Amino acid sequence: MHEPGNAVSRPRGKSPQRCTFFTRSAQLRAESSFLASVYSLLGVLPPVGTQFNQQALANATRGELLYQAFEVFQQLMPSHGISFEHPVFLVTALVRDDELTLGNCGGCGALIVSDRFASVHPAACIVGTEGHLARPPRRQ
Repeated sequence: MHEPGNAVSRPRGKSPQRCTFFTRSAQLRAESSFLASVYSLLGVLPPVGTQFNQQALANATRGELLYQAFEVFQQLMPSHGISFEHPVFLVTALVRDDELTLGNCGGCGALIVSDRFASVHPAACIVGTEGHLARPPRRQ
């Protein structure tokens, strides 16, 4: 039993640091793409063409939006492989646009998260079975 006022030590894992987590399987790529779509719809991701600014990204309002977006994601996709620590990393990686990038499914237009350095990029999301990946302009 612990004394009142004493902090309880909780085991913590290492924060996510590898962008390949989001694209390592078709299922995680679909989940990441869906989560990125929710981010886009709720205003968590800044508009395309916006200059990357870590300070503007890390504020209480955006944090609340991120939390709400993850709750919506969990309600719409209850069986998923993305832990709560991954959403912050996904937003940061997408805004940096150096390893992960957003494109659109050539078949249905849905957002697709892809690895910029992958030798093979998905041609379409799991809904659009044909077409090519149309990438938006790179953020500057």
